[in-house]
Amino acid sequence: MGRAFAALLLTTLLAAPATAQAAACCVGSTSDQASRLGPCERVLLGVGYSLELPAAEWDAVGDLHRPAAPRVVHRFSGVTALRVDDRFQFGFAMPLVLQAVSVGDRVEAGGGPGDLRAWLRVEPRPGVIGPGPPVAGLGFALVLPTGIPPEQAPGGLGAGGTGAGYLGLAPSFDIEKQGARGLIRLSVDGTFSVPRPWEDRVNAPGVALGADVSGAFFVDWRTTIAISGGARVRTPGWFDGKVTGRGGVEPWLGVGASFGVRGFDRLSVGLRTSLPVPRIGRSMPVSVLASVTWAHVRR
Repeated sequence: MGRAFAALLLTTLLAAPATAQAAACCVGSTSDQASRLGPCERVLLGVGYSLELPAAEWDAVGDLHRPAAPRVVHRFSGVTALRVDDRFQFGFAMPLVLQAVSVGDRVEAGGGPGDLRAWLRVEPRPGVIGPGPPVAGLGFALVLPTGIPPEQAPGGLGAGGTGAGYLGLAPSFDIEKQGARGLIRLSVDGTFSVPRPWEDRVNAPGVALGADVSGAFFVDWRTTIAISGGARVRTPGWFDGKVTGRGGVEPWLGVGASFGVRGFDRLSVGLRTSLPVPRIGRSMPVSVLASVTWAHVRR
């Protein structure tokens, strides 16, 4: 079977929807990324699409209202993964980003390649198929600035900005316990932007931290459904060596399903939404993200 739930589409994917993985290998195993391999899977090639829609935003006094400059984001992604042995696997994810931003009667569209993500996952104790003791995993990803930085985007609304413009370092840790009909999983992760060495003063986005808990239910050997929830935290950034802006917290909830189709291929769908919780998530925009991924898997 494939493995369980979490952020679909690559971003390994930064705020992607939580998504279940279908049974691709044997009954009762799951995966936290569309590109993560199960214990008996060796190679994966996949394509994905996600749509992110703005729902609302908070103003300075804490009131919720419609976005002043709504941004609609389409991501088309290619993913690949390779298992080296029972403990190590690695992969790549490359998105094509298309965006539209509107302010009043003005609409600006843009797009281009996004930031390439290269990741490595290590399981100190090999994963098992079926019920067993908890399994921990350590991950590390490099987010390469292959997209168009916001400051270089053409136009005045930033629709052409498809990347962060900084090298990102993204460690992660997860632990999951699997039973005969499902599993539960806890994970934490962070993304740290590296200041550009050619700039005299420090400029970088804030640190992004995340934590989530997810549960998956194995309907049968080909079908998995899941639900997850968590929060993303972002600290203030740096501009000209000084702390600037403000941080924020984004609680979220996601649901997903994965279906085994045509041999060991799998189709995964997910839906994720921010939770507009006053005093907790009021500093972050509220958005809804839907995704679908097709993965071809070889054992």
